[in-house]
Amino acid sequence: MSDAVTPMYDPAAVEAKWQARWAERRINEPDLDGAAKPFYNLMMFPYPSAEGLHVGNMFAFTGADIYGRFKRLQGYDVFEPMGFDAFGIHSENYALSIGINPAQLIPQNITNFRRQLKRFGGMFDWRHELSTTDPAYYKWTQWIFLPPGVSNTSSAPSLRPIQLRCNATVDEDQSRFWRLSRRRSAKSVIRKNH
Repeated sequence: MSDAVTPMYDPAAVEAKWQARWAERRINEPDLDGAAKPFYNLMMFPYPSAEGLHVGNMFAFTGADIYGRFKRLQGYDVFEPMGFDAFGIHSENYALSIGINPAQLIPQNITNFRRQLKRFGGMFDWRHELSTTDPAYYKWTQWIFLPPGVSNTSSAPSLRPIQLRCNATVDEDQSRFWRLSRRRSAKSVIRKNH
């Protein structure tokens, strides 16, 4: 028998090495305008409604990521974006339960989720990350709630349709978290711009 010692496999070192090389070579950043064989591999965006990812997130991401890698091996230019679906009652309830304003808590959670997802090693194109709490994003998803006949959004009321869906919101002026009572009408949800 040989006295040679087989080196121990150190997953953290090996994964860090290859993830650094992938980032350096930008292999997860396809040319979206010049892709010969484009393939859009969209998976669910996690809800940053807790301190970190859970096993269900990783279960879902693993299969989708494997499929994206398979398509890349077939010659496709795979675009795998990532984002965070941060609007909703889950995020707001978590913030309420620990006593932190969602406007402060959600960015902290997103930072941790991003760190965990990068460590996971998925082929996400981080150049195109989005968050549903970003005004540049929800501006386009909320316009449908403008009252009929309103065409100039600068004079339109500031609508908060999320309140109707979630029954919760953040009062930006007072930096407080509050809930709608049952006595409030939907009319009171519409607030005029200052």
